[in-house]
Amino acid sequence: MSICKMLCNLLLVACLIVCTPLLGTIPVKDAPAGAWIPPIGIPVPEFGIEEEVDMYLLESFTYDYQDDAQGPVAYRVANGHPYTHYVDTLHSAATDTDNPHGSPQRPRLTWEYPLPAGSAVQVVNPGEYTFRNAPSRCTAIGGDGTKEQPIFLYGITDDESQMPRIRPSSSDTLYLWGNWTIIERLRFMNDTSVNTRPLLRGAPVLNVSVRYCRFTGTGQRGNPVCVSSGGSTGSNPENYTQGIVIYRNVMRDYGDWQNLNENDACGAVLSEFCTNAWLLENEIYHMGGDSVRIGADQSGLPSGQNYYVGANRMYDNRENAVDVKQAINAVISSNVMYGFRGANSDPGTAVAVHYNPKNIWFLNNIISDSNRGIVSSGAANDNIYIVGNVFNRLSERALNPDRGGGVFHVYGNTFANSSNGIACYGVIDAIHVHGNIGYNISGAYLHVSDSAVRAKSTVSHELYYEDEGNVSIFWGQSYTSVASWMAGTDVGDDSLEVDPLFVDAAADNFSLKADSPAQDAGVDYSHLNDIFQASFGVSMLSSLSGAIRPQGSGWDIGAYEYVPTGPFIQITSPNGGENWRLGEQRDITWSANEVTGNVVIELLQNDEMVGTIATVPVSPNSYPWQVGQYQGGLITAGSGYKIRIRSSAGVAQAEKNIGRNP
Repeated sequence: MSICKMLCNLLLVACLIVCTPLLGTIPVKDAPAGAWIPPIGIPVPEFGIEEEVDMYLLESFTYDYQDDAQGPVAYRVANGHPYTHYVDTLHSAATDTDNPHGSPQRPRLTWEYPLPAGSAVQVVNPGEYTFRNAPSRCTAIGGDGTKEQPIFLYGITDDESQMPRIRPSSSDTLYLWGNWTIIERLRFMNDTSVNTRPLLRGAPVLNVSVRYCRFTGTGQRGNPVCVSSGGSTGSNPENYTQGIVIYRNVMRDYGDWQNLNENDACGAVLSEFCTNAWLLENEIYHMGGDSVRIGADQSGLPSGQNYYVGANRMYDNRENAVDVKQAINAVISSNVMYGFRGANSDPGTAVAVHYNPKNIWFLNNIISDSNRGIVSSGAANDNIYIVGNVFNRLSERALNPDRGGGVFHVYGNTFANSSNGIACYGVIDAIHVHGNIGYNISGAYLHVSDSAVRAKSTVSHELYYEDEGNVSIFWGQSYTSVASWMAGTDVGDDSLEVDPLFVDAAADNFSLKADSPAQDAGVDYSHLNDIFQASFGVSMLSSLSGAIRPQGSGWDIGAYEYVPTGPFIQITSPNGGENWRLGEQRDITWSANEVTGNVVIELLQNDEMVGTIATVPVSPNSYPWQVGQYQGGLITAGSGYKIRIRSSAGVAQAEKNIGRNP
C-alpha cells in the first residue's frame, strides 16, 4: 500500500465519529484550522472548509476603510473577531446613513453588495434581516473575493436561538453570488433558501461555502430548498456554479415530510451546470422531498459533474436521502441514512438512481430502517459501484438494480435483517457480486431473474447465513443452500454458508470477531481502486472498521475488515500489485502495533529466503531500498519476489508481493 492508502485508515476513523447512527444534532464547532479529515474517497475541496475569518487578525492583512483617510490599516475587531462591516438590526443606534462600515456603538442595519476582497461582515444578535441590496430587488452576499482574501458573512455564536435570522424580503432567497465567499453561523427561517442562481447574477459563481448554519422550515407542503446551485431556470453554459461547499449545517422541516402527496422540498439541490460540489457532515431531515439531489433530468447531455456527498446524517424524509439523477462522477461516502417509508411518488427508498448517471460510487454508507436501500431504474451503459456499505433492516429490498441498464459492481458489503438482499428482477447490463455477507435475509439473498443478465454477470466469495431456516438464492432457479447453488451454476466460487461471527449483530455491530470465517476469505478488489483513483485522485480502500484492506493474508468478506489486536506488522508499500524495477529507488513502508526495537526486512522468491535487505528500527516505519540489493548480492529480474518484515524479537511479521519485475 502507498502512504496515501495507509492514511485512509486514519481518515475513515475520524469520519465514523460523525457517522454514528444516533439521533441528535451534529456539533457545529469546527476542529482547529487545518485539522479537517475528509470521508473516505472524497477529495479535499480547494476552498470552504479550513478558512477562518480570524485569519484577518494577522498583521499581514489590512483593509481600506472608507470612513477615514488613513488608507489600508489593521482590521477592526469586535467580539474578538475582525470586521469590515458591523451589522446589528436590534441596536437602537443602527443606521446605514453616513455609516459605510458600522461599529458596535453605531452598527449598520444591512450589508452591501457587491463587497471588495477581504470583506468581513459581522452580524450580531438574533434580529430578523429583511432587506434588498442587489439588482432585481434581491438580497445578496458576495463580490470580488479572492482565494487569498475571501469574503465572510458571519454570526458569532453557535447558539441557534441567538443566531442572526435571515429572511430576505424578495422571494425568501439569499443569493450567494461569490466569488470566494463564506457564510456561516446564520439561521434561515420560514423556508428561506440560499441560491447561487448565476443566470440572475449574469456571471458564473465560483468557490462559495455555506457552513455551521441552521435552516428551519415551516413544515408546510411546498417546494423550498435550503441550498441550491441555481436549477434549470437559474443557470446555463455561460452562467454556472463551480466549487460549492455545504458543510456542517442542520436542515429540517422544509416541506411536509408526512404528507403522502408530492411536495419536493429538499436540503440541497446541486443540478444543472454545477461542478465540484461538496455536501459534508450535515444533518438533514423532515424534508418533503430529498436530503440531497445531484444532477438533473436534462433532455440532452448532463452538464453537472464531480459531486461529493460525505458523512451526512439524512433521515425521515418523504422521498429519499440521496436522489442521483443525470450526474457525472459522484462519490456518496460514509453517510448514515434511515427512516424512508414511502409515499405516492416513492416507495420508501433511501437512495434512488435514475436518468442514466455516469461513474457513481457508494462507499461505506450505513443504510437502514427503510423500505428499500439503493434502487436503480436507469443507469444505461455505465458503471455504478457499491462498495463497503451496510444494509440493515430494509423491509422490501436492500439493493435493487431494477431496470434501465447499467453495470453494477457490488463488493465487500454487509446485508442484514432484510426481506431481500440483492434483488435484480428487471434488465440491466450486468452485475458483479463479490465478497459480500448476507445475514438473516428472509427472502432471497441474491436474485437475478433475466438469463441474459446472468450470462454477463459474475459472483464469488460470498458468505450467506440464516439463523433459522434455509438460505434462498435465485439464479435461473431457486436454491436453498450455498452448496447447491454452487453445484448447480457456474458462479459462486469460494462462497460460504456459515455464521460470520459478528461482534454483536443484535446491537448492529457487524464488525468481525477474531475467529470469524470471513477473515482473509474475500476477493481482492484493488482493481476498483485503480479506477477510482484515476477518476478522483484519492484512494477508497478503507473499510467501515477504519482499516485499510487487506489486513491479514487476504481480503475479508463484508463491510468490516478485521483489525488485529496485539503485536502486528502491516506492509503498506509495496502494495502487492506493483512492478518494481532493478536499480530504482523505492521506499518500503509499514505500520506496526505493539512492536518495539528493530525489524528485519527480508527478500524472498517463491517463498524461499533470498537474503536480508536491512535491519532497522521499527520507527519511522520506512526504509529506502535500492531495488534488488540485499546483504550479499543483487538479484536478477524475475517473478515470485516478496518482501517480508519481521520483528527482531519474533512477535510479528508480514509479507507482501512485489510484482513481476523487482
